[in-house]
Amino acid sequence: MITIACLHLTMAFKECDGYTILLQSGLSLCPLVTLEKIHIETEKEGNEPRTISEIQLTNIFRFALRCQSVKELSLIISILLSHVFRRLQIWTKDSNLQQNCTLQLLKNASNNDIPIFHLELLQSFSKADAGNIILCSGLQLSCPVSLKKLSIDTYEEGRELTETEVVGILMFAQQSQRLEELMFLFCLLPPSIAVRIIPSILKSRKVKVTWLPYDSGKIYDLNLESGQWMHIPSLFELKRKLILDSPHNCWSDFVTSYWLGIPEVWQGTDCQKARERKLKVPDDDTLTPLLAATSA
Repeated sequence: MITIACLHLTMAFKECDGYTILLQSGLSLCPLVTLEKIHIETEKEGNEPRTISEIQLTNIFRFALRCQSVKELSLIISILLSHVFRRLQIWTKDSNLQQNCTLQLLKNASNNDIPIFHLELLQSFSKADAGNIILCSGLQLSCPVSLKKLSIDTYEEGRELTETEVVGILMFAQQSQRLEELMFLFCLLPPSIAVRIIPSILKSRKVKVTWLPYDSGKIYDLNLESGQWMHIPSLFELKRKLILDSPHNCWSDFVTSYWLGIPEVWQGTDCQKARERKLKVPDDDTLTPLLAATSA
């Protein structure tokens, strides 16, 4: 078979249904199994970039996957998305082409200031490096300036991120001009982060940094002023604790405790403490958090 290095569609693309590309001439282009790169450049509509929907972009990506050998898909800046992105995901199981397509989509949305409401890194995060995130595939993710929420889901029992890694992620996230929330899921994090190395821009923008530890069932917020992970018990949690611990306490005392918002500070797990003492990690470690109530 003869390898096709690159297919340039310069102002020839009309639409795609995921199986074929319809050209402006009316001809249809079927997937080419030896094609390695697709470059699509669209015409402008007057002085404005041509609008292409999210569905059309998804169909282009599906077409590229059907070509089997495509390693790169290039969509130049004249393409403008017509919708905001509610959620984009990068899975570790995605092929390099799929991840490249998503990265291209993020780049185009960022360059055109199109809001990205939620980007999820699902077991695909490897490390943070020089303001970027390196995926497990080796691909590099730059922070879109229009990103509103970022979730990093390791889904690994016992996966630990160091303080340096966490701060690297904070440095990555602060580059978004619209960031509202950064969330860590299931990984183990340091019990606290040194305040002096928390980016000040996150504090001024009041960005919410949250963490759901593995098997804890509780969400912790990073106090950007103290560097501690804090959990504010819900009304249900406090009521349950009141009934179990002090069944004769009056409702008024309970309501007072709730409105005071007495937080619980994350103190680590048996697994983390064993590592800190350089002991063998307990075989029956369930990663159940050890919490202590403190005054706000």
